[in-house]
Amino acid sequence: LSPAVFAASRRRPAMVAKAWRRAALALAVVEPLVECYEYFQLYMPNGANVMRNGVAWPAVGHTVAVHTEPTPYNPFGLAWTANAYTWTKALCNADSDGDGLTNGMELGD
Repeated sequence: LSPAVFAASRRRPAMVAKAWRRAALALAVVEPLVECYEYFQLYMPNGANVMRNGVAWPAVGHTVAVHTEPTPYNPFGLAWTANAYTWTKALCNADSDGDGLTNGMELGD
């Protein structure tokens, strides 16, 4: 082997290991971002079962059903955020979207 080929072959395992470390770091950063939205569902009644016009709505506080990138909050999401992501009697009795039903009625609480 020429010195250049030998040197390149010795660097290859280090390059592969570096690529794997970067991939693992990317997953470690992205995974919590994906799970955190589902995490909020646990802190409101029936949060994992929200439907809107007959469609499952896992991104409860957002304007789109599936939250894949930053999207605006809907009125409930604004109220949820302002209430420090906590389900309280006041939030339950509020009508965040102004449709005549309280948040508690809409979520089955």
